[in-house]
Amino acid sequence: MTVPKLPVACWLALRQRLGTYAFVVVIAVCPVAARADLPSDHGIDAARVRAERLPAWGTDGRVLYSTCTFPDFVNAIAFVNRLVAPAETRGHHPDLAISYNRLEIALTTHEAGGLTELDFALAEDIADLIANAEDLSPTCKPHR
Repeated sequence: MTVPKLPVACWLALRQRLGTYAFVVVIAVCPVAARADLPSDHGIDAARVRAERLPAWGTDGRVLYSTCTFPDFVNAIAFVNRLVAPAETRGHHPDLAISYNRLEIALTTHEAGGLTELDFALAEDIADLIANAEDLSPTCKPHR
């Protein structure tokens, strides 16, 4: 029997849905965009609509973006440190860029080639962190 060559994201999706020890015979190619947990199933507009429900987040349909400014570098780094726990809990890590008091956050699932439920879940976690970070005085908005 020949095992078909599928994108890593397809194997990950199968493992996630069926369990680590499930034996699966794959007959057809599994396009990543056909995964039920991808907003791209409904188009880029659906991802944008969903991002609009998240305070401070925007999207180009493939990546979620937010930019936060803080009073100083110390507060920006303190906020990044607060991001560690939810990122580790979800096993999903944002792309971060820090320039003094400005923090740019980007979320995408690289193996899936775009947005998945994991990105939106982590964005919700980060939105909660922003809402509860009054001591750090963040001002966050979409940057795309």
